[in-house]
Amino acid sequence: MGRRREGARMGPTSGFPARRSSWLAALLAASILSSCFLLTQAQDIHVTMEPSQPLEGQDVTLTPGGPPDFLVCTWYRGEEAGKKRIFTYIPSPNPMQQNGPASTGRETGGPGCSLHIRSLLLNDTGNYIVSKFMTDRTERGRAHVEVLE
Repeated sequence: MGRRREGARMGPTSGFPARRSSWLAALLAASILSSCFLLTQAQDIHVTMEPSQPLEGQDVTLTPGGPPDFLVCTWYRGEEAGKKRIFTYIPSPNPMQQNGPASTGRETGGPGCSLHIRSLLLNDTGNYIVSKFMTDRTERGRAHVEVLE
């Protein structure tokens, strides 16, 4: 009594909501795509920083150059490694962002694979790396953020 019959369907409140499962499917597709692109030669791109000399407490936006059309992009803090991933961003048809272990909750992705960091702290100083995955190539860029007092 109180047990569910084997093979019985679970109710609509159990399991994953449709929105979450579509997000997980998109993230899985992005992970597979990004692992395939690691085998290709990356092209270096320039990353602009606005403002160029950010102060503690200000916001900063890092925007990679190159074509604005990309499948997936990932931002890293310090080095290009899983534990340093800030987020993975999928631009369309509905923009999605999956935060990684290096996210502080103050970072958001935006148009052109930009990285926006709110309310800078001194320990945000460091190198930031972006990987943009296209259908035919991967582009990588770096920027050094120096947060001034």
